[in-house]
Amino acid sequence: MFLQEDPGDRFYIILEGSIRLAIQNQPETVVRMRLERDSYPEKFCKEDWLRDGDIGKILKDLDKGTAFGELSMINNYQNRTTSCFCCSDTAQLCVVDKSLYEDTLKLYHSNKADHMTISKTLMSFPLFTAWNHETIQDLSDKMSIRTFQRGFKVGAKRKPFKMLTVVVKGEVVIVGGRGTDAILSRVGPGGIVGDIELYNGIKNHCLDSVVNSSECVCYQVHKEDFVGATKYDTETNERMRSHANDKMKFHSERWRIERKKERKRKRGGAGEKEEKVKGSVDLNLGILDKN
Repeated sequence: MFLQEDPGDRFYIILEGSIRLAIQNQPETVVRMRLERDSYPEKFCKEDWLRDGDIGKILKDLDKGTAFGELSMINNYQNRTTSCFCCSDTAQLCVVDKSLYEDTLKLYHSNKADHMTISKTLMSFPLFTAWNHETIQDLSDKMSIRTFQRGFKVGAKRKPFKMLTVVVKGEVVIVGGRGTDAILSRVGPGGIVGDIELYNGIKNHCLDSVVNSSECVCYQVHKEDFVGATKYDTETNERMRSHANDKMKFHSERWRIERKKERKRKRGGAGEKEEKVKGSVDLNLGILDKN
């Protein structure tokens, strides 16, 4: 069906029959096989090829229901790393070529590779370590990886709340509210944005959530998908709800303090507003630091 170093421009799903994969470690043999195939296609089609030691080391035989050849397409259509032969009297295959793959499955396959990384990363964050493994897996399958630049609003005040965001690298600051533009809290790696709105049934973002690092890598998931992934995990939901409520109380307290400071500055005729905020919240662990 194909030989090593052939273009990886399609993959296959076996509907009937079986397929044999082999690998040849001698480059000169691979070249000779490909030349022979191109020059004498009728010989290439004979079953003598399957008995010939020149086909290389047999890796495995694949039965119906198995897909193969997709790795070449996932890796930007690199050349084949194995050879493939039909090893049953007949075989029926579903063939997915490059154009169909580009239109339908490329994003799925690239995301699938990312989801394993997402799952491992989430489990390394304190906020997610106690989660059920199946819940983490289901959630990571629905997440996408996004990179934002400084100043981008992950959530904009009064705009519809649609996505939950987990910060992986960089920092997001939660800014102000009515009457002040001070920083109320900072969200670092492992922290989440949007949980306050989700667990309190709020349709719009309450505050601005702004990227405060030169680059910020985040995992994002639609709120409906988050609910779907966690709806049967009562313990996780209760823990996340408690964490969100702690954050909301902390933000309210910080807003009250900053608003009071703002009014005091105006009465005293102070110069520019200060952006420095005493106290912070560890959004990874849900521990409030009010020093």
